[in-house]
Amino acid sequence: MMRRIVQAGADFLPVDGEAGVVADASDAVLLAEHSDKSRGAGRTMLRRNSVKAGSWPERFIYAPLVARLAPMLLDRRIEAIWLRIAALILALAGAAAFWWGWLWAGLALILIAGPVDAIAGRIDLAQLRDHEGGWEIRVLKGMLQSLAILAMGGLATANTGEIVYIAFAITAVLLLILARRGGGQLRKLVGADNPYAPWLADGNAAIWLILPFAAAGYWFYWPIAVAIYAYITLFLQQNMQKEAVRQRD
Repeated sequence: MMRRIVQAGADFLPVDGEAGVVADASDAVLLAEHSDKSRGAGRTMLRRNSVKAGSWPERFIYAPLVARLAPMLLDRRIEAIWLRIAALILALAGAAAFWWGWLWAGLALILIAGPVDAIAGRIDLAQLRDHEGGWEIRVLKGMLQSLAILAMGGLATANTGEIVYIAFAITAVLLLILARRGGGQLRKLVGADNPYAPWLADGNAAIWLILPFAAAGYWFYWPIAVAIYAYITLFLQQNMQKEAVRQRD
Protein backbone atom coordinates (compact mmCIF):
# COMPACT_ATOMS: atom_id res chain seq x y z
CA MET A 1 0.00 0.00 0.00
CA MET A 2 2.81 2.43 0.86
CA ARG A 3 4.57 1.65 -2.42
CA ARG A 4 1.40 2.43 -4.36
CA ILE A 5 0.94 5.69 -2.44
CA VAL A 6 4.48 6.81 -3.25
CA GLN A 7 4.17 5.79 -6.88
CA ALA A 8 0.92 7.72 -7.15
CA GLY A 9 2.76 10.95 -6.38
CA ALA A 10 1.56 11.65 -2.84
CA ASP A 11 2.35 15.15 -1.54
CA PHE A 12 4.94 15.63 1.20
CA LEU A 13 3.53 17.18 4.40
CA PRO A 14 6.07 18.42 6.99
CA VAL A 15 5.51 17.21 10.55
CA ASP A 16 5.77 19.47 13.57
CA GLY A 17 5.95 18.45 17.22
CA GLU A 18 5.65 15.23 19.15
CA ALA A 19 1.95 14.90 18.36
CA GLY A 20 2.75 14.40 14.69
CA VAL A 21 0.90 17.49 13.54
CA VAL A 22 1.26 18.35 9.90
CA ALA A 23 1.99 21.98 9.12
CA ASP A 24 -0.85 22.18 6.60
CA ALA A 25 -3.58 19.83 7.78
CA SER A 26 -6.36 20.89 5.43
CA ASP A 27 -6.01 17.73 3.28
CA ALA A 28 -3.98 15.50 5.57
CA VAL A 29 -4.48 12.07 7.11
CA LEU A 30 -3.19 11.81 10.67
CA LEU A 31 -2.00 8.67 12.41
CA ALA A 32 -1.66 8.93 16.20
CA GLU A 33 -0.44 6.27 18.62
CA HIS A 34 -2.93 7.16 21.35
CA SER A 35 -5.79 9.58 22.09
CA ASP A 36 -3.66 12.25 23.80
CA LYS A 37 -1.59 12.76 20.67
CA SER A 38 -4.72 12.77 18.54
CA ARG A 39 -6.38 15.47 20.66
CA GLY A 40 -3.15 17.48 20.70
CA ALA A 41 -3.02 17.29 16.93
CA GLY A 42 -6.63 18.38 16.72
CA ARG A 43 -5.99 21.46 18.86
CA THR A 44 -3.02 22.44 16.70
CA MET A 45 -5.09 21.99 13.56
CA LEU A 46 -7.72 24.32 15.01
CA ARG A 47 -5.09 26.98 15.58
CA ARG A 48 -3.37 26.66 12.21
CA ASN A 49 -6.27 25.97 9.87
CA SER A 50 -8.84 28.66 10.54
CA VAL A 51 -12.09 28.82 8.59
CA LYS A 52 -11.54 31.28 5.76
CA ALA A 53 -15.10 30.99 4.49
CA GLY A 54 -18.17 32.40 6.17
CA SER A 55 -19.92 35.74 6.31
CA TRP A 56 -19.22 38.71 8.56
CA PRO A 57 -21.04 37.41 11.68
CA GLU A 58 -18.92 34.24 11.76
CA ARG A 59 -15.68 36.08 11.05
CA PHE A 60 -16.07 39.22 13.12
CA ILE A 61 -18.70 38.69 15.84
CA TYR A 62 -18.47 35.23 17.35
CA ALA A 63 -15.14 33.99 15.96
CA PRO A 64 -13.28 34.59 19.29
CA LEU A 65 -15.92 32.62 21.21
CA VAL A 66 -15.82 29.78 18.70
CA ALA A 67 -12.00 29.67 18.76
CA ARG A 68 -12.05 29.36 22.56
CA LEU A 69 -14.86 26.81 22.93
CA ALA A 70 -14.05 24.46 20.04
CA PRO A 71 -10.80 23.06 21.56
CA MET A 72 -12.52 22.57 24.93
CA LEU A 73 -15.35 20.57 23.37
CA LEU A 74 -12.87 18.65 21.22
CA ASP A 75 -11.03 17.60 24.40
CA ARG A 76 -14.33 16.33 25.84
CA ARG A 77 -14.97 14.26 22.71
CA ILE A 78 -18.11 16.16 21.78
CA GLU A 79 -19.06 15.09 18.28
CA ALA A 80 -19.78 17.83 15.76
CA ILE A 81 -23.00 16.16 14.62
CA TRP A 82 -24.64 16.70 18.01
CA LEU A 83 -23.78 20.38 17.88
CA ARG A 84 -25.19 20.52 14.35
CA ILE A 85 -28.44 19.00 15.57
CA ALA A 86 -28.55 21.41 18.52
CA ALA A 87 -28.07 24.36 16.14
CA LEU A 88 -30.90 23.12 13.91
CA ILE A 89 -33.21 22.71 16.92
CA LEU A 90 -32.35 26.22 18.12
CA ALA A 91 -33.05 27.66 14.66
CA LEU A 92 -36.38 25.81 14.46
CA ALA A 93 -37.37 26.99 17.94
CA GLY A 94 -36.40 30.56 17.01
CA ALA A 95 -38.55 30.48 13.86
CA ALA A 96 -41.47 29.06 15.88
CA ALA A 97 -41.06 31.81 18.48
CA PHE A 98 -41.22 34.44 15.73
CA TRP A 99 -44.39 32.83 14.40
CA TRP A 100 -46.04 33.04 17.81
CA GLY A 101 -44.88 36.60 18.36
CA TRP A 102 -42.26 35.86 21.03
CA LEU A 103 -39.78 38.16 19.38
CA TRP A 104 -36.99 38.41 21.95
CA ALA A 105 -37.06 34.69 22.69
CA GLY A 106 -36.90 33.97 18.97
CA LEU A 107 -34.04 36.42 18.54
CA ALA A 108 -31.98 34.78 21.28
CA LEU A 109 -32.59 31.26 19.99
CA ILE A 110 -31.83 31.95 16.36
CA LEU A 111 -28.71 33.99 17.11
CA ILE A 112 -27.29 31.29 19.41
CA ALA A 113 -27.73 28.74 16.62
CA GLY A 114 -25.02 30.46 14.56
CA PRO A 115 -22.12 30.10 17.02
CA VAL A 116 -23.15 26.55 17.91
CA ASP A 117 -23.03 25.57 14.25
CA ALA A 118 -19.70 27.38 13.82
CA ILE A 119 -18.19 25.44 16.75
CA ALA A 120 -19.29 22.23 15.05
CA GLY A 121 -17.57 23.45 11.90
CA ARG A 122 -14.30 24.03 13.75
CA ILE A 123 -14.45 20.54 15.29
CA ASP A 124 -15.07 19.06 11.85
CA LEU A 125 -12.08 21.04 10.59
CA ALA A 126 -9.86 19.59 13.32
CA GLN A 127 -11.03 16.10 12.38
CA LEU A 128 -10.36 16.71 8.68
CA ARG A 129 -14.00 16.91 7.61
CA ASP A 130 -15.96 19.51 5.69
CA HIS A 131 -16.44 22.45 8.08
CA GLU A 132 -19.88 23.19 6.56
CA GLY A 133 -21.20 19.69 7.21
CA GLY A 134 -22.83 17.52 4.59
CA TRP A 135 -25.28 18.79 2.01
CA GLU A 136 -28.16 17.66 4.21
CA ILE A 137 -27.00 19.96 7.02
CA ARG A 138 -26.57 22.87 4.63
CA VAL A 139 -30.05 22.38 3.17
CA LEU A 140 -31.72 22.05 6.58
CA LYS A 141 -29.89 25.10 7.93
CA GLY A 142 -30.92 27.17 4.92
CA MET A 143 -34.52 26.00 5.21
CA LEU A 144 -34.74 26.94 8.89
CA GLN A 145 -33.13 30.35 8.33
CA SER A 146 -35.63 30.93 5.54
CA LEU A 147 -38.44 29.78 7.81
CA ALA A 148 -37.46 32.43 10.38
CA ILE A 149 -37.65 35.17 7.74
CA LEU A 150 -41.00 33.88 6.49
CA ALA A 151 -42.31 33.64 10.06
CA MET A 152 -41.45 37.29 10.67
CA GLY A 153 -43.09 38.28 7.39
CA GLY A 154 -46.20 36.28 8.27
CA LEU A 155 -46.35 37.84 11.74
CA ALA A 156 -46.00 41.33 10.27
CA THR A 157 -48.79 40.68 7.76
CA ALA A 158 -51.05 39.23 10.47
CA ASN A 159 -50.52 42.23 12.74
CA THR A 160 -50.76 44.99 10.15
CA GLY A 161 -52.96 43.47 7.47
CA GLU A 162 -50.39 44.52 4.85
CA ILE A 163 -49.53 41.68 2.49
CA VAL A 164 -46.37 43.50 1.39
CA TYR A 165 -44.51 42.13 4.42
CA ILE A 166 -44.97 38.46 3.53
CA ALA A 167 -44.27 39.32 -0.11
CA PHE A 168 -40.93 40.84 0.84
CA ALA A 169 -40.16 37.84 3.06
CA ILE A 170 -40.76 35.43 0.18
CA THR A 171 -38.70 37.64 -2.13
CA ALA A 172 -35.87 37.71 0.43
CA VAL A 173 -35.78 33.91 0.62
CA LEU A 174 -35.72 33.51 -3.16
CA LEU A 175 -32.96 36.10 -3.52
CA LEU A 176 -30.91 34.41 -0.79
CA ILE A 177 -31.17 31.12 -2.68
CA LEU A 178 -29.93 32.84 -5.84
CA ALA A 179 -27.15 34.53 -3.85
CA ARG A 180 -26.07 31.17 -2.44
CA ARG A 181 -25.86 29.76 -5.94
CA GLY A 182 -24.06 32.86 -7.19
CA GLY A 183 -21.57 32.61 -4.33
CA GLY A 184 -20.67 29.07 -5.36
CA GLN A 185 -20.11 30.14 -8.96
CA LEU A 186 -18.01 33.10 -7.82
CA ARG A 187 -15.77 30.87 -5.68
CA LYS A 188 -15.08 28.70 -8.71
CA LEU A 189 -13.90 31.77 -10.62
CA VAL A 190 -11.94 33.72 -8.00
CA GLY A 191 -11.28 31.11 -5.29
CA ALA A 192 -11.77 31.46 -1.54
CA ASP A 193 -9.61 34.59 -1.13
CA ASN A 194 -12.21 37.06 -2.38
CA PRO A 195 -11.95 40.01 0.09
CA TYR A 196 -15.57 40.98 -0.51
CA ALA A 197 -17.00 37.53 0.20
CA PRO A 198 -17.62 38.03 3.96
CA TRP A 199 -19.81 41.05 3.29
CA LEU A 200 -22.12 39.38 0.80
CA ALA A 201 -25.50 38.09 1.90
CA ASP A 202 -26.02 34.52 3.05
CA GLY A 203 -28.22 32.85 5.66
CA ASN A 204 -26.05 33.78 8.65
CA ALA A 205 -25.66 37.39 7.54
CA ALA A 206 -29.42 37.65 6.93
CA ILE A 207 -30.18 36.36 10.43
CA TRP A 208 -27.75 38.71 12.18
CA LEU A 209 -29.07 41.65 10.18
CA ILE A 210 -32.08 41.57 12.49
CA LEU A 211 -30.09 43.10 15.39
CA PRO A 212 -30.42 46.82 14.51
CA PHE A 213 -34.12 46.42 13.73
CA ALA A 214 -34.73 44.62 17.02
CA ALA A 215 -32.82 47.31 18.92
CA ALA A 216 -34.89 50.06 17.26
CA GLY A 217 -38.17 48.18 17.68
CA TYR A 218 -38.78 47.89 13.91
CA TRP A 219 -38.90 44.10 13.76
CA PHE A 220 -41.24 43.92 10.77
CA TYR A 221 -38.79 45.78 8.49
CA TRP A 222 -36.20 43.04 8.82
CA PRO A 223 -37.40 40.87 5.85
CA ILE A 224 -37.47 43.99 3.67
CA ALA A 225 -33.85 44.75 4.60
CA VAL A 226 -32.86 41.13 3.88
CA ALA A 227 -34.45 41.34 0.42
CA ILE A 228 -32.54 44.56 -0.36
CA TYR A 229 -29.30 43.09 1.02
CA ALA A 230 -29.66 39.92 -1.08
CA TYR A 231 -30.48 41.96 -4.20
CA ILE A 232 -27.36 44.10 -3.76
CA THR A 233 -25.35 40.90 -3.25
CA LEU A 234 -26.63 39.44 -6.52
CA PHE A 235 -25.74 42.66 -8.34
CA LEU A 236 -22.20 42.63 -6.91
CA GLN A 237 -21.74 38.93 -7.62
CA GLN A 238 -22.65 39.40 -11.27
CA ASN A 239 -20.19 42.26 -11.64
CA MET A 240 -17.41 40.31 -9.90
CA GLN A 241 -18.07 37.28 -12.11
CA LYS A 242 -17.88 39.43 -15.24
CA GLU A 243 -14.60 40.97 -14.03
CA ALA A 244 -13.15 37.56 -13.19
CA VAL A 245 -14.06 36.19 -16.64
CA ARG A 246 -12.59 39.30 -18.30
CA GLN A 247 -9.30 38.96 -16.42
CA ARG A 248 -9.12 35.24 -17.17
CA ASP A 249 -9.63 35.83 -20.89
